[in-house]
Amino acid sequence: MPLTEYNIVDAVKNSDSRGYKHLAIDLVSEAYDASMLAKEAIKAGVGCKLGYLADVAAQASQNKGLPEIASKLYALAKELYSRAPPKQWSLLDSSLPDFAKRILTSSPPNELNKKWKIYAGLDSKELEDWIDLYVTKEYAATSRR
Repeated sequence: MPLTEYNIVDAVKNSDSRGYKHLAIDLVSEAYDASMLAKEAIKAGVGCKLGYLADVAAQASQNKGLPEIASKLYALAKELYSRAPPKQWSLLDSSLPDFAKRILTSSPPNELNKKWKIYAGLDSKELEDWIDLYVTKEYAATSRR
């Protein structure tokens, strides 16, 4: 079944830390209507989480030399931010154990954390490896045995 805007929104609402990495890769690799996705995410109350993921995935795509994908993701993030800017801080993954939540909330936030008011450990450097594995297949082609 192809990934749709509704599947993405549902995944943002119900994911755990691993799920968010996969979702960010889906944002890089799948086709979707960004305007409809933004509208549905905001309606479901996950616009800031999706915006954060889009910005992180855009940075990773840019760093991996995928400017068209980065542009698409930056546009999605911009639309989400303009329609519903963040008002209060929240955790990307609220299912984390309490000790992990304390670590995230006490760690100094980076620029994207501040922009979206999202506590998260996921960053563009981590996603770059996932892009190599699942999008560009760079590591798959050069596996060492």
